[in-house]
Amino acid sequence: MGRRAVQNSIRDILDVIFRYKLRIVALALLVIAVVTLYNLLVAETYESQAKLLVRRGREDVSVDPSVEGSSVAFAQNLESEVNSELAILKSQQLAEHVVNKIGASALLVCPRECPAVSWLHSLRKPSSQGGDVDRAVKLFTENLGVEVERKSQIITVSFDAGDASLAQAALNDLIRAYLDLHIEVHAAKADPSFFEDQIAALKQELASAEKRLEDFRNHYAISSLDLQVEALLAQIRGIEDVIDDASGKVSASQAQILILEAAVEKRPKTKELSRTTGTTNWAADDYKKRLAEIRLKEADLAARYEESYRPLVELRQQIKQLEESLSKEGDTHTEVTTGIDDNRKQLELELERQRAESNAQKARLKVLRESLATYRERYTTLSAQKVELDRLQRDVALTEEAYRKSRENLEESKTSVALDKREVSNVSVVQPAVKPFEPIRPKRTRNIALGAMLGILAGIALAFLSDYFDDSIKTDSDVSKRLGLPVLASIPEDRFA
Repeated sequence: MGRRAVQNSIRDILDVIFRYKLRIVALALLVIAVVTLYNLLVAETYESQAKLLVRRGREDVSVDPSVEGSSVAFAQNLESEVNSELAILKSQQLAEHVVNKIGASALLVCPRECPAVSWLHSLRKPSSQGGDVDRAVKLFTENLGVEVERKSQIITVSFDAGDASLAQAALNDLIRAYLDLHIEVHAAKADPSFFEDQIAALKQELASAEKRLEDFRNHYAISSLDLQVEALLAQIRGIEDVIDDASGKVSASQAQILILEAAVEKRPKTKELSRTTGTTNWAADDYKKRLAEIRLKEADLAARYEESYRPLVELRQQIKQLEESLSKEGDTHTEVTTGIDDNRKQLELELERQRAESNAQKARLKVLRESLATYRERYTTLSAQKVELDRLQRDVALTEEAYRKSRENLEESKTSVALDKREVSNVSVVQPAVKPFEPIRPKRTRNIALGAMLGILAGIALAFLSDYFDDSIKTDSDVSKRLGLPVLASIPEDRFA
């Protein structure tokens, strides 16, 4: 016969619970017994609490004397201060101090141990004193609680121990050691004389820096170097604008000169004023007259000398040249009167003017460029002087700042030393460690109630699990569902007793 189906109706559920009620009760009682035994065996734990208030105080400014020169103050926000105090409270140094004062054995052994726990402790191997101290420090750190209350500067410190008096004593020792360590950590590490020597040295350095600055100003006659540099830059920009204008004019003049030279080359130097034709050619008449005279001389020499006579040969050559010249001349000729071309003259005058203008602009451009070079050299000199002046002024400003900081640190150091002597701190004990009256663990009533609830739930689960694996027929519905037969009658089991 197969395993029967799980019933889902409330009646079936109640039937299963009622059928296995003894198992449910037995399991619940077993769980309650185990929880009760645990409550009896486990050692009681008591918690002592204390509250500390962290205010803004002199610790906001930290003076570090180990730094050469001026010390810099770092302003810390309140959250950082509180976190710093939490770290100090959790430090191993404080835990070791408390363990050494109370004793490792007092923290490691519970005064309210039951016999079973005492027997378990007796089975432990004996350890060295150093090992006990280390375990006691670890146990103390684990049982120490440090937290900040929400939206406040209140730090809650708690410690758990097996004895109420031990918890209170350990926490009180921790608070006292913490307050001493807090003052030691935030105490001034430098004597005021350190800052007094520093101030004296910085005062001399400041006087020397101011003297160098004053000598530099007097040497170069500097009143307002920034204004001088700005004025010089304005002059340089003005000269550059004028140079650009002069360069443009020179280029325009050169182009105009080329145009005028081409126009002059195309124009003739003279032009025809008048022309007369048919006039007597006086040159031809003169040639004829001279030719007649030379022929008479030639005839006279030919009659007296030989043909090779040199003067005779020369006369005949002159005759020949005159005849050739005479052949080229007519009896009349045309007379042409010429004069200077006025248009060419105007072009030549304009050309000369443009050349003069170009030369003047070139000369002006040369002077301007020389002036620009002079101004730029002056600007370079002023820039170098400005760099040196800025450096000297920066040295004075830095030295003044260091001097001021040192004086502030001196006052802070004096105040801090005075407060250290009086053990003044910005941490106040709002609530000292209190002796607990009730243990925080174990919570017996709660544990027994939870054990009973867990036992009942476990019993019910066991009942349904047992019913699931039970294949026997117990009800009329089991017969109908599993055998498929109708139930005609049923006889209660007590009738057979």
